[in-house]
Amino acid sequence: VAASDSLQTTVGQTSIGPTVSAQYDKQQVGTRVTFGSAGTVTSLSVYLQNLKLNPGVDLGLYTDVAGEPGVLLTQVSRDLAAGTGWYTFDVPDVAVAAGNYWIGIAPEKEGRFFYSSTGGSSRVSNYDPSLGLAPTWTGTTASNAWSISAYASVTPTGQGVAGDLETLA
Repeated sequence: VAASDSLQTTVGQTSIGPTVSAQYDKQQVGTRVTFGSAGTVTSLSVYLQNLKLNPGVDLGLYTDVAGEPGVLLTQVSRDLAAGTGWYTFDVPDVAVAAGNYWIGIAPEKEGRFFYSSTGGSSRVSNYDPSLGLAPTWTGTTASNAWSISAYASVTPTGQGVAGDLETLA
């Protein structure tokens, strides 16, 4: 009997951007990511600076509709420790096809994200995420070329844990 491990990959910006954002209290931002193949998203990560103990953050994954964030597929809300670093949270698993999606980020007032000012695509929304991310993206107030330090962990389709294998003798 034998089994193989799943092969997780990441999609998005895994390096730390040189610029720290302004505070985006009562707003959410989205950064576009491209999946090269189908898979299952299992967690989302973002590099944040938290200036006080227990600020909250909402992370989610949106569809892409004509180059803009669309429908929320999965999300997680968590309180954070004070400090600066990568925050990774498991999300309810969601299957994705190859193509563009958006990672939605909504840090509370004391949270800031990191980004590169070029090489990406991002949106800022005036939607108040006090009760979680918008079910459908709305209220875009700014579009820019930011590449936000955020990524999805994904298990490619067909790369999950194999079941028991029998050896014929």
